[in-house]
Amino acid sequence: MPLHPDREWERGFNQAALVAAAFPDVQKLLVRTTFSEKQSKSSREGREENLALAFAKAPGAEPGRRPVVLVDDIYTSGATIQAAAAVLREAGFRVAGAVTAARAVRKMG
Repeated sequence: MPLHPDREWERGFNQAALVAAAFPDVQKLLVRTTFSEKQSKSSREGREENLALAFAKAPGAEPGRRPVVLVDDIYTSGATIQAAAAVLREAGFRVAGAVTAARAVRKMG
């Protein structure tokens, strides 16, 4: 999952890119087009709003014969993966699913 260049500069790395490096045939298919509030600090509705128009197909990325698996660092509400998958599907990619390194859970009690 791409970060906005300003966010990547702020962090110094992209966690999702580090996770993706463990897989073969990694391709950069998306770019981040907007800078938004950190998803972890937003409500579910806020996450969806933050991600409206947040991604675009990367220059030169073209659909192939094989389906795409998205890679992200953490799955919270699914809004990031859904937004990214929608852009790729609209561009003609077949999105088979997503892999994340972690899953956020609601605090108990």
